[in-house]
Amino acid sequence: MLNVLGKIALVIFIVEGLIMLTLANFGALIPHDWLPLVDAGFLSLLSFFPIFFWVIRPFVLAREAAHVALVNESAEKAAIVDTVIEGIISIDDKGMIRTFNSAAEKIFGYAKDDVIGQSVNMLMIEDDSRQHDGYMSKYSKTGVTNIMGVGRDLCGKRKDNTEFPMHLAISKMKVSGKRMFVGVMRDLTEEKRTTKLLQQQVEELEQQRKEVEKASNERVKAMGKLLLAKHEIEEKQALLQKIMDNTGHGIVVFNRDLRLMAWNATFSRLMDLSDEGYCEGMTINDFFQLNMQDDDQYNQTIEEYVEDLRRKIKNRSKKNEFSHDRVRPDGTIINAVQIIMRDGIVINTYRDVTAERKEEERIKIMALRDGLTGLANRRAFNAQLDKMIDKYTQDDMPFILAYIDLDNFKAVNDTHGHTVGDDVLKFVAKTIRKYTRKTDIAIRFGGDEFAIIFTEIDTIDLAVDRLTKIISDIKNKKSINGTPLDIGASAGLACCPSDGKDVPTLMEVADKALYVAKEKGKGQVFYDGAS
Repeated sequence: MLNVLGKIALVIFIVEGLIMLTLANFGALIPHDWLPLVDAGFLSLLSFFPIFFWVIRPFVLAREAAHVALVNESAEKAAIVDTVIEGIISIDDKGMIRTFNSAAEKIFGYAKDDVIGQSVNMLMIEDDSRQHDGYMSKYSKTGVTNIMGVGRDLCGKRKDNTEFPMHLAISKMKVSGKRMFVGVMRDLTEEKRTTKLLQQQVEELEQQRKEVEKASNERVKAMGKLLLAKHEIEEKQALLQKIMDNTGHGIVVFNRDLRLMAWNATFSRLMDLSDEGYCEGMTINDFFQLNMQDDDQYNQTIEEYVEDLRRKIKNRSKKNEFSHDRVRPDGTIINAVQIIMRDGIVINTYRDVTAERKEEERIKIMALRDGLTGLANRRAFNAQLDKMIDKYTQDDMPFILAYIDLDNFKAVNDTHGHTVGDDVLKFVAKTIRKYTRKTDIAIRFGGDEFAIIFTEIDTIDLAVDRLTKIISDIKNKKSINGTPLDIGASAGLACCPSDGKDVPTLMEVADKALYVAKEKGKGQVFYDGAS
């Protein structure tokens, strides 16, 4: 700065000298009263350029660079917030929503534009809403709240009014002098379900542990009387082994030195192993070396497994029970539970959970299917549409969304009853399957509303052709099971990316197109290529 000021002073000195020299030679041409004004004017004019280039211009450029950096930083922060897996919502001191990231949209089912400016109470159940109002009222009056920085579990409410457990942590901040609150939330639905299942397994394993511990205590007591009752101990040991061999769980027990204490035949059967070579007192390394099979895939070497187990034994006061599923080459799923006793004894139990896991998977699939028609339901539709948007974003893969609505279906239910109506819906679903490809996704929303996602397609012609055939077959269906029919169907289309690159926009375009198709006389396919 001093260097710049020195340059400016030097320029002003030189300029003033030149002006004085000029006036001395040509001053007679200028009225005497004007000389000070001429001097000042030339000095200002000639001094402006160095001041502009050395002071004003660097200052303006620095301000512009700072503004660009600030804008880039804000955009970067907004992008980061929009990609985290936790929902992030900010509200003002009146409880009105100001920001709503993408994860929050997925958690609650609302689009950002639906909630901005609305009360945050719309995302809570009634009890939590009243409690929240109390917190905000207390904060407004006293400036003190007991919820800042404290995570808590509560019940949220989605757009479809379903309730779900979530974890919420709130912090406060000031933006442009205004108080704001930021909530970070996580959907606990899957976590709660998993915890419940794990708790059931823990209780079952605890019972097993007690039984094994009881048997072990009996064995220890019997050994203390070895000299007096050797024959009796041998009988008890044989009985214990028989019990272990006939239990449905595979059991392997190692002592604190990781040497084999006991095992049962169920373990060998579950793991498809031969127990030849097993002997009490053998090291855990030798034991697992016998169990290694070329076609099995292992996440660890034996050395890594043993090192990890020693670490678990050392830290058993913090956690002493571990569980994981392992899929064998034949597809069998084995649940392995490892319990580390207080004295360092390690008990491994193994259980075939193939049927349980398949049933869990079947239940998951059923939750995504319409019970009447077997088509995907609305929940599956939302998930598939999100996947298609992601696939377009990543692989530039276009697709087409079609909405289908039956015409005159209400009259069928009113005249012939819901049984005939159900038969009609099944026929429509069968017709849709007939004209859709394996890669396409057919959906029943509910009632007489259907949809199709035509995948890997960039021309409207194929979709229009398939929908026209579907509508024709439905219209030509004049009876079902002897009952006369007079039904039809209409369809509206939306294309990604030409009509939109996000779920709400595509759904809105398809819905509007369906409305136009019905307004134009029903029984037709409508697509507004200009949308």
